[in-house]
Amino acid sequence: MASHKVRKRGLGSLTTVDLENRWLKVRVLPDLGAKIFDLIWKPTGRNFLWHNPRIAPQPCPMEADFANYWCGGWDDFFPTCDECVFREQRYPSLGELRSLRWNVDRIGRRGRDVVAQLSALGPISPVKAVKSVTLEGLSPVV
Repeated sequence: MASHKVRKRGLGSLTTVDLENRWLKVRVLPDLGAKIFDLIWKPTGRNFLWHNPRIAPQPCPMEADFANYWCGGWDDFFPTCDECVFREQRYPSLGELRSLRWNVDRIGRRGRDVVAQLSALGPISPVKAVKSVTLEGLSPVV
């Protein structure tokens, strides 16, 4: 059976959303653009996502060079990859949502699965981004 936790200080001072089943542990960092930081195969303890040994997870200012803050994990970049100007608005390299603290809107069970839903409002683009992470309860599937 799958389980879930939201920890206000789960990784240093960062909030974490932890989803677990028999096979996998998934850790999401809402404070860092809702990145998936851990994808751990529990039978061996192997993390499939790389962590930068020199850079601890920390907020990355939108205008900063992301490479100087990248701690590893799985990030989502929206709406751009390269810095650009669109409709007189300047968008940073790798988008704006990677730097935001996302809201944890819902976390709970859907049948035997656990689902976390997070959202953020674009400070530059007029978007509401929604991210759902589902961990199946009866199989090793995210």
